[in-house]
Amino acid sequence: MLTMINDEISQKLMPLSLEQLDKIQQKLEQLVAEKKEAKKRKSGLPPVAGDLDSLAAMQDMDLSSLMREISRR
Repeated sequence: MLTMINDEISQKLMPLSLEQLDKIQQKLEQLVAEKKEAKKRKSGLPPVAGDLDSLAAMQDMDLSSLMREISRR
């Protein structure tokens, strides 16, 4: 099946000029970079303040332990 997909892609790309292929490659590289950056930003954000379950999990606590810790401060 993978061979069939590769053959189909090759057939679609063969008639394109080198300039067109270069533009496609640049666009794909740009999309990959944007996706990586979006993933990096998403994974680096702390949970929102309203998401107490996630906040508790980040502190390796359950929700009641987190609430006790907050009340102590």
